[in-house]
Amino acid sequence: MKIAFLGDRHLSTRSPRYVHAIAMWDHAIDDAIQHGATMFVGLGDTCESDPNGEERYELGRLYKRMLA
Repeated sequence: MKIAFLGDRHLSTRSPRYVHAIAMWDHAIDDAIQHGATMFVGLGDTCESDPNGEERYELGRLYKRMLA
């Protein structure tokens, strides 16, 4: 079994790095899958605060990719 560990993502639409953070999370998922990861473990904070609508949508999309 290969496990991918994803560290503090700190997603926030208020951050100028939001789009980059989403792209890097997508890249991390792709890379882990290519290397045979069968499990994902999230470490640390996912969001800066309560996620708003856009952040919730992205979180759902990313978690769905990890579950697939």
